[in-house]
Amino acid sequence: MHRFFFATKDAFISSGSNQITGEDWLDKNTGQDEILELKKVFWNRDFHYPTRLLIKFDADEIENFISSSNVYTKDPSYKTNLRLWETKGTSGLSETYKIAAYPVSESWDEGVGKESDNPKTTDGVSWKNRQYPAGGAEVAWATVGGSYIASDEVTQSFSAESPDINMDITSIAKKWFGGTNNNYGLLLRLSGSRETSTGSFEDLKFFSRQTNTIYSPKIELKWDDHLPA
Repeated sequence: MHRFFFATKDAFISSGSNQITGEDWLDKNTGQDEILELKKVFWNRDFHYPTRLLIKFDADEIENFISSSNVYTKDPSYKTNLRLWETKGTSGLSETYKIAAYPVSESWDEGVGKESDNPKTTDGVSWKNRQYPAGGAEVAWATVGGSYIASDEVTQSFSAESPDINMDITSIAKKWFGGTNNNYGLLLRLSGSRETSTGSFEDLKFFSRQTNTIYSPKIELKWDDHLPA
């Protein structure tokens, strides 16, 4: 059996700048955009900057369902998978790459901005800030680019295949359920040195929770509830 749970907030954050004007995007918010962009940007063939994704789900909703439906009793080896759907296909992608996900270690605000906003919107999460309410003071990440627990990394590798994400995040989710980690969501990035390498050209665009399609980010809970004959 399986059950889907939808994201409660998401955004992508950028470490770059406008290549024409030089305006930096370290405090730019994209919390209301319909697309989540995980990419490396090149300018005049030189590497310019990477982006990262932030996604949060209601862990209490998932845990309560597991408890009330006796999922653990039926199948202690249940799985929770992160599902994201890519919007453009594999055109221009490197044949092999790896995406890593981590539990975020600080709270953040989704914000009200979009990638196309001109001037940029700074109200909400960005590469530099986890909160920046309109008319209020900015609250910086402890680590720029989003604070996360590196030791709890999970990954998915891709090799000449669909770029849709179907990543087993059970180890992260169970630490939320057990209270080991606070649930501040997930941070996704290209794994390791791949994020800033010049020899590959990842440019992934996933549907966000603001999409008008059926492909918004989800956690898929899967368990075996069959009865022996």
